Amino acid sequence: MPKRTDIQNILILGSGPIVIGQGCEFDYSGTQACKALREEGYSVVLLNSNPATIMTDPGLADRTYIEPITPEFVEKILIKEGEDGRPVHAVLPTLGGQTALNVAMECHERGIFERQGYTDGEGRRRGVQMIGASPRAIHLAEDRTAFKETMQAIGIDVPKSGVAHTWNEAKEIVEGIKLPCCIRPAYTLGGEGGGFARTAEEFEAICRRGLAASRVSEILIEEDLYGWKEFELEVMRDRMDNVVIICSIENFDPMGVHTGDSITVAPIQTLTDKEYQKMRDSAIAIIRAIGVDTGGCNIQFAVDPRTGRQVAIEMNPRVSRSSALASKATGYPIARIAAKLAVGYTLDELPNDITKTTPASFEPVLDYVVVKIPRWSFEKFPDSDETLTTHMKSVGEAMAIGRNFKEAFQKCIRSMEIKRSGYGLDANDAWLKHRQEATGDRRQARGKRQQEKESVGRAATVRERWVESIVAPAGNESFGAIGGTTASEAPPDTQEEHAASWPIREAVLIDKLSRPSQGRPYYIRYAFKMGWSLDRVYELTRIDKWFLEQIQELVQFEDDLLGPSPDRSDSVSRRDASAILKSRRFGYSGPQLERATGEKGFFKQGSSPVYKLVDTCAAEFEAVTPYYYSSHESPVLRANGESRTANYESAPAPTEPSFAVRSSPSAMQDEVRLTDQPKIVVLGGGPNRIGQGIEFDYCCCHASFAARKAGYESVMINSNPETVSTDFDTSDLLFFEPLTQEDVLNVISRLHPQDRSNNELRGANNEKGKGSYTAPPITRPSSFALPGVAGVICQFGGQTPLNLAQGLKEAGVPIIGTQPEMIHLAEDREEFAKVLRELSLLQPPSGIARGRAEALRIARQIGYPVLVRPSYVLGGRGMRVCNNDADLNAYIDEALAATDRTEAERDNPILIDKFLVDAIEVDVDAVADFGRVCARGVLPATGDEMCMVAGIMEHIEEAGIHSGDSTCVLPPFSLGRMVVEEIFRSTRKLAKRLQVCGAMNVQYAVLNRTVYVLEVNPRASRTLPFVAKATGVPWAEVATRVMLGEKLRDVLDEHGLKETPMPKHVSVKAPVFPFSKFHGVDVVLGPEMRSTGEVMAIASNFGRAFAKAQIATGMSLPTGGNVLISVKDEDKPRIVSVARDLRDMGFCIYSTTGTRKVLDAAGIPSLLVSKHSESGAPFLKDLIDDGTLHLLINTPIHTGPASAEGRWRAAAFARRVPIITTLAGAVAAVQALRAITKSEDGDIATPLSVRPLQSYHAPPGAAG
Repeated sequence: MPKRTDIQNILILGSGPIVIGQGCEFDYSGTQACKALREEGYSVVLLNSNPATIMTDPGLADRTYIEPITPEFVEKILIKEGEDGRPVHAVLPTLGGQTALNVAMECHERGIFERQGYTDGEGRRRGVQMIGASPRAIHLAEDRTAFKETMQAIGIDVPKSGVAHTWNEAKEIVEGIKLPCCIRPAYTLGGEGGGFARTAEEFEAICRRGLAASRVSEILIEEDLYGWKEFELEVMRDRMDNVVIICSIENFDPMGVHTGDSITVAPIQTLTDKEYQKMRDSAIAIIRAIGVDTGGCNIQFAVDPRTGRQVAIEMNPRVSRSSALASKATGYPIARIAAKLAVGYTLDELPNDITKTTPASFEPVLDYVVVKIPRWSFEKFPDSDETLTTHMKSVGEAMAIGRNFKEAFQKCIRSMEIKRSGYGLDANDAWLKHRQEATGDRRQARGKRQQEKESVGRAATVRERWVESIVAPAGNESFGAIGGTTASEAPPDTQEEHAASWPIREAVLIDKLSRPSQGRPYYIRYAFKMGWSLDRVYELTRIDKWFLEQIQELVQFEDDLLGPSPDRSDSVSRRDASAILKSRRFGYSGPQLERATGEKGFFKQGSSPVYKLVDTCAAEFEAVTPYYYSSHESPVLRANGESRTANYESAPAPTEPSFAVRSSPSAMQDEVRLTDQPKIVVLGGGPNRIGQGIEFDYCCCHASFAARKAGYESVMINSNPETVSTDFDTSDLLFFEPLTQEDVLNVISRLHPQDRSNNELRGANNEKGKGSYTAPPITRPSSFALPGVAGVICQFGGQTPLNLAQGLKEAGVPIIGTQPEMIHLAEDREEFAKVLRELSLLQPPSGIARGRAEALRIARQIGYPVLVRPSYVLGGRGMRVCNNDADLNAYIDEALAATDRTEAERDNPILIDKFLVDAIEVDVDAVADFGRVCARGVLPATGDEMCMVAGIMEHIEEAGIHSGDSTCVLPPFSLGRMVVEEIFRSTRKLAKRLQVCGAMNVQYAVLNRTVYVLEVNPRASRTLPFVAKATGVPWAEVATRVMLGEKLRDVLDEHGLKETPMPKHVSVKAPVFPFSKFHGVDVVLGPEMRSTGEVMAIASNFGRAFAKAQIATGMSLPTGGNVLISVKDEDKPRIVSVARDLRDMGFCIYSTTGTRKVLDAAGIPSLLVSKHSESGAPFLKDLIDDGTLHLLINTPIHTGPASAEGRWRAAAFARRVPIITTLAGAVAAVQALRAITKSEDGDIATPLSVRPLQSYHAPPGAAG
């Protein structure tokens, strides 16, 4: 069918800020939708509140509204578009996650879509249509009762269950179902509010929480399916009833763990063909019965492993988290196809973008295995329960592709960036550590001596240095922990004292296997190492025996490889090549093999993988999109000029060291197709985690776009399936690989043209016109050893690629932009302090410590409170304010160990500086073109190099709260002109001294008009996307063009910039926190980052922008009602003016004893409440629970979940009562309330208005 012509203007609803359960996968889906609809000629209106997304760039949609995603603001946008003569005809809510779906349903139910409709060409009044999924289909899928009844009507088995809307109904239902049971709220995200109840107490708590979380106060109480196998199918259907199964996904963990927290595998591994066909038939029947006929959905099933009973669990009538995984796993662009189906196309009319020759109605076929592992940030919430349940706790995920499960599983583990180089055989492996310590492993000593001997006085060629770096990164004593990067600690389960001793006590191992957690897979390995049977492990974990057998085979292989004792004569150096090849085929990395055996040089053999295409069709048709993964699957060896297929069981031993298992790619069935075009490699950020999220992926995408515009081929290396950077059309070549030194160097080496006569490596593969455009003249010095790679960009992916930069440079890889030596000066606290002294820039009184005694001496010398800052960290990892010796003593060991660098033996000093009480913190983003090591080579200085400050952001909260957790404002609103000029001057001095080429971020503290430098990040920061949206300048692109060799002054001239842009409007960035996922955790903020995402708001003044930002976070400020004020002693005098303003606005004030005395003295009446239940005054927590209080202002005296304050703060957050924990935040809230309730002349203020982003930066007179 042709596309619809009765609609023209389409509103796409985004997903808003990144939260647990709803991540950057919806930026990927929304971006695809915008592009797909606009290429069909539709006008796209976009609503999203997240500034860190590619989809909110002004060029992706015709009109972009960065506004709160609520029914009220949707109606404002519909009105605005209608008044501007562009009425919205349809809304597409299926690509913005649960947020978009819920808001669309509320708009439908309130009559907003009908009320704000339009008049068609024939004069008939029409309502705004919902496309992608009808309201009826959404209701049938999301409403638990409707879904159950629909399934029963078509004969699909469902779990025994009942639906409750009140606590009393829930009690009646559970009498028939019995405990244990599962509770699932309707219309929620990431299992929020749900859980698995074993006791009556747990049942009541979860039911009440679920009823509160559900949009319609509805929960499903379901029979116990704990231990059943869980599966998902991604399904698409068009208007002509064509249905395709895009991908089948199997959960490694059984039912009882949210699918977002489970390891998942595609395609399904453990079902028989008959079982799978039954599931496939059920999925097709379900999508037809629900009525999704213009898009995709995700359907979840459970199978009883004992009886084979198969039941349908639930359905998401939209693009989901699993859809993003399925899209990247298969190469099938689900969101793009879903958008086109929504406007009337059928599957057979749409081409497969991977092959260009097959239609979208062809179901993808996989000849590889995909593994996804979630990424948790429990280290940010040390008081939280790490047990994995039915409500999701992970903040990101990594994906890996291999030719078998073992290979993909090991690759995925090292993609996680948790100081693991694979599944065991690394620094965190308790078994290996015990084995080596107990036996005095002589091979380890031999390997170290060999490495020292080879490294002394050797003048290696660049190619040799590259080979050496794969086996032992420069500066490392062997591979160390992982041979890659990390941004977190290893899973806590692997670091506990009982795991450090061997053997692990049986009671501990039983507990670790029976309780799902992020560390359970590693304990399964330990169980097999201790001789436990497969059946025993299965009974405790209920993980399918096929997966357990795969793990058991890895354990057995290690035993075979190492032998019963390292002193045996059959050491690996005497083995034939089959052991090496088999280890690679099983996914073992070089770091694992070296650490286990102590042998370095031998693992050069067979260490280069081949690269395979993701083509959706198992090589049946030729793929045109270069999307690759590495594998060591059955290479063809070439020895003595002859080719033959490898036989892992009987391959002969090498007769001399020069034997090369590292054969040419063509002999190893490599599928990479290269051109002569110079290449820019962009290193991504890996899995999302707190401190390193979507903001960095945004910058990586812009780097890729800019490189392509400049005539280079852009190459993306990343392991995150949720992102736009790993979309098939973001770069010219995509490598889905772990971000470790070994894996990255393998890719870079493969990009190096190895043989000009080899047509497979050159443009002869472009007979169909693929990649055949002509490169502009590029001048590269001959010293660059890899002529195929003009440069590698490390400064956009966060801390992950920064930590790789030095090793890559030492391996001869051309790092462009700010150089690793300068990065070290900024990241190392001691070196940076020297730089500041050299530049005569102020730093808070401070000292450098490397041990406990030194830290205590410095803290006492400069005086408490002090702020402890480790080196080489992201997201404030390990930072803490210490008020006395006891605080510092309790924390110092953690601070000394907190580093994101993998080389544990490298020096990582900590900075202890004076905590500046009441200082204003300022974030500055800038771009500079000093130190011009760029894609054109090392360019000489011309004297006109410069640094342009992109934006100055003033934090609302005082210094001491991590910048990522603080609300910030651009332009600054309270800094004087002299302070701003000093910030400009200091930033330029720092950029020149550090020879910054590209982006940089500087953090300052301002106290009594004195400017102190806190730290410099010589990379793109998480605020750069926000600054780009606020100023209308694509700063990531500007920084990339500088790294490619353009002069910054010339680039800025194109944008008409002579000085830092100071917009007339006010932009506010506010953080969003995941506390609702970690029940009972105290919500007080500090120097370590805890937010998962952010929102942006734009308005004519600060108060209105701040109010919109609070609405966008989901914590709208009340315009009336009851407010609690309870503050610490030092804040009591300054809270009086806040309380007086609130009283004048009509709020009724409640206060605790100490605060009430101060308010009474100021003539401000308040009602007394008690922090403790035994007091005669009303108990504060009861007032929160019963909804009496509508706003809390509490600057904490006591913190932590064990404190009374911590418990009622957590209770307030759980009930979505806005809570403000800083005095500055309270002052800002009052300004916002005043702005939205009173105008400047005292009259009632006008309602909050909306404007498209394009209008803020349009030239005068342009249409907005």
